Amino acid sequence: MVGTPSLAQSELFPFHRGVFPVEGELLSSYLLRLAGAHSADHYRFYSSLLPRVQLWNRDIDRASSGQVAQLLVDRCRLTPATVDGLSLRSYELAISGPDLRVTPGRGTWINPVGIFHRTRTLAGLQVCPHCLAEAKVYRRIWRLSFVTCCPYHLVPLNSVCPGCSAPIVPHRQLPGTSVCHSCHIDHLSRTRYPVELVAIPPGQQMLMSALAGGTASTLSGRIPLADLVRGIGLLRRWGMFRVPMCAKGVGIESQSPFVRWVYFDLIHELISQWPDSMARLMVKGRISRQMFDQSKPPAWLTCIRDQLSLRHSSKLRAEPQQSLASWLRYLKQTKPDGWREMRASALTKAVRK
Repeated sequence: MVGTPSLAQSELFPFHRGVFPVEGELLSSYLLRLAGAHSADHYRFYSSLLPRVQLWNRDIDRASSGQVAQLLVDRCRLTPATVDGLSLRSYELAISGPDLRVTPGRGTWINPVGIFHRTRTLAGLQVCPHCLAEAKVYRRIWRLSFVTCCPYHLVPLNSVCPGCSAPIVPHRQLPGTSVCHSCHIDHLSRTRYPVELVAIPPGQQMLMSALAGGTASTLSGRIPLADLVRGIGLLRRWGMFRVPMCAKGVGIESQSPFVRWVYFDLIHELISQWPDSMARLMVKGRISRQMFDQSKPPAWLTCIRDQLSLRHSSKLRAEPQQSLASWLRYLKQTKPDGWREMRASALTKAVRK
């Protein structure tokens, strides 16, 4: 039958239409470019191909449906490894280790997009206006929390629209452009930086190298990236590693780019001088040797153990002398080991009184 070829005729008319993934591209970016190659609205395009599949109201770059991957393998002739390389899973495996459990909320050191119904409440996607103008693709490294500047153009990344401060949401923008979905003005193309950076921030450079090689370098050797991430998490929980500018109760992944820049530069300073940098942590510590052992810390933190007292810290384990509300607030902020049981015990005693 002569006429316009249907999408089903993939053998005669390739489904990819000559559009292939770019090195380091996000899955959502490739799906948008693929729909654009068919001159189709991406909402209707994928709803017809994948009925009843939640696509754009999910963070598909972190946890996409298996049907999306199967579509790209069957119709675009991509290999499963190529499709998997478009997602953030490889980053999360390197950061969190083989015991990774993908949750719909947020990943460690992966910026969350804060999806609420069909809107995005958090600025999870960062962009470099220069890279976007050159290649028209959104890169995977732009979702990493420790990446705050472009490694190619040495300029800070934009996490929001420079005009209206709205999150950057590519699937709600005019296809193929960086026009903001909120103010409908392409402020990104007008972004001007008075001074370019001299070099990549040291924290970003160290962690990007660790992400590529799997380990971070210290004075005493090398630390696996997953152990480094878990150790920093424990130091934060114990009150040994803090950034004064961090908003309380907000994960580092949701902090502003400037705070994240400072945070990961401090991590670089701590790790590059480890274990000589241990001395200042001992002043801030509020844990005991027993609590340390119960947390099962990674090997690079074992040098802390001998500096700790044998008994539990009275600040964490003793019954509070302040009001119940203050005690519960303290537990929520510090989150020592067993804090949920301590909270339940305090509430139970308050009810019995």
